[in-house]
Amino acid sequence: MHLMRGGATAAAVVALSGGLLASAPALAVPSSTPAPSQQTVAAAVSKGATWQCSKGGFTGYIYVNYTRQSGRPDKVNWVQYKIVKGRNRGGDKADVTWADGGVAPRLVYKTHRAKQDGQWHWLGGSYGRGGGAYGFSFIFDKYHAGDPRCSKTPGSRLP
Repeated sequence: MHLMRGGATAAAVVALSGGLLASAPALAVPSSTPAPSQQTVAAAVSKGATWQCSKGGFTGYIYVNYTRQSGRPDKVNWVQYKIVKGRNRGGDKADVTWADGGVAPRLVYKTHRAKQDGQWHWLGGSYGRGGGAYGFSFIFDKYHAGDPRCSKTPGSRLP
C-alpha cells in the first residue's frame, strides 16, 4: 500500500478511497488539496472495480478507481495493475495494456516492463470517459518459455 506523503489529511484519503476493494491501494493526496466538504463527497464518491484474467499459472489484475458524476461523463481517477506469477519463474518485463474506447481518440495506457511481484503498480492517471468499450491485456514474462497471454473486455459502462 502506498504511504501518505506531504501530510495528507485522513478525511481526504477516506473520501478518495470510498468504495475501494480491501486489496486495492488508495493513492496519497497532496497536502495542497483541501479536504472535501460533506456536500462534495455526497455528490461524487469514488468507486473501484477490479478485473482479472489468468493463463499459464499467472494471474493479472486491473484496478480502476473512478468517480461517477451526475449528468457528466465518468472520471477515471487512476488505473493500476498487479501480476501474481504463482510458481512460475519470470522477470519484470511483462506487458500490460489498458484501452478505453470511451475516449476520443481511444486512450491506451501500456507498459512493457510490468513487475510480476504480486504488488499494485501505477499504470495511468486521470481522464474523463463517455460510453465505449474498455478492456485490458497481459503478456506475462515466463522464464525460458513462451509468454502466456490473456485479455478481457468487461463492458462499455464502468460498474
